[in-house]
Amino acid sequence: MKRINNCKDLFCDIRQKNEDYFDGIRKNGGMNLHCRALAAQLLWFAFFYNFGMMLIPAKDFFLSNVIILAIVTFGVLLKGVAGDKLPCWIDDYIKGKFFYKCSIDFLNKWIFALILLAVGQLFVNHNLSSYKLYGRKK
Repeated sequence: MKRINNCKDLFCDIRQKNEDYFDGIRKNGGMNLHCRALAAQLLWFAFFYNFGMMLIPAKDFFLSNVIILAIVTFGVLLKGVAGDKLPCWIDDYIKGKFFYKCSIDFLNKWIFALILLAVGQLFVNHNLSSYKLYGRKK
């Protein structure tokens, strides 16, 4: 690993890493495929976030997000302990990295389906929030 002694070395290091990043994008299908895969990956996260919010019985925004944060923290700690023993495809499917291996036509279908699912979840979650939970008075 090359030591960085001044600002010029720092900028050269940043430029080299950016060139490597964009070369990797060009080799794996170009910017069009990369941006679509990134959009599908963000919708994938939104889908599972909304799904988690629907499963949590607490409708208080702060409390429900603290519960999700605790679950994610537990998952990260569990991955640190058992990460070497898990197959790499589990991590790829959780993070949505498999979208980078899809064709553009298939990605378009995924993006459309995930948009419909995320919007549908928001509609269902909004309708569920009107119910009383655990005997709360409204």
